[in-house]
Amino acid sequence: MRRGALRLWQPRSPRIVCWLRAPFTTAAKPAHRAGPDPTIVRALARAHEWRGWLEQDEVHFYRDIANKAEVDASYVRLVLLLAFIDPQLTRELLDGRRGVSGGLMELLRRGIPDWQQQRAYFRTQAA
Repeated sequence: MRRGALRLWQPRSPRIVCWLRAPFTTAAKPAHRAGPDPTIVRALARAHEWRGWLEQDEVHFYRDIANKAEVDASYVRLVLLLAFIDPQLTRELLDGRRGVSGGLMELLRRGIPDWQQQRAYFRTQAA
């Protein structure tokens, strides 16, 4: 691990398993929570770290990332997509203005590549 790098989670943490299997709700953030969801912040940070590895030719395949990060390749395939969501949505998630929900996970599973389509999808989830 590089100096100053953060360990984002324990690879076999029950929290991660629950996060991936949790029932999903709307994209609206609950009123009783303050700040961004730490789970999504960690996932976004991990996704951008992995994207950096790809851009710097440290890894070339999902399996390479999974081995280096000590996680499952299927998790890498899902979470890496977070590095490519609309920057405005990313800021909203990091600022706590948008909550983590099934909308985000569903978006990742559907693989919507276009930022306008992502925004439209989140608007329908928040309504």
